[in-house]
Amino acid sequence: MSGSSGGGPIRSTGGSFGGGQDDCDISEQTVLNSPVPSVIGSLAIGEELTVHFEPGPPQRLVAQNNATQVAGSITSPAMVRLIACIQKGNEYVALVMKLSGGACTIDIRRK
Repeated sequence: MSGSSGGGPIRSTGGSFGGGQDDCDISEQTVLNSPVPSVIGSLAIGEELTVHFEPGPPQRLVAQNNATQVAGSITSPAMVRLIACIQKGNEYVALVMKLSGGACTIDIRRK
């Protein structure tokens, strides 16, 4: 996919390091990378996907539907924190916010 929209984050909030905030309280809106057309085509706005860490190699975060089919991968500035928090036992979901052609915007939140 080319162009300026890319797969970068649209919005990112959550705890920062230090200051007593919970670093795993992550909320971020981003676009799925490498979307799988057959899975994306079956999604609906408001559908909840599971955020899953695949240790690899290569390591990656993916969003999966209820049938554990990968809808696409997740890359974002919070990716390292998300992986660390998942490894600590936190669970995250990705709510489908927008579907446009083959693109899928998701909102990642702790479960």
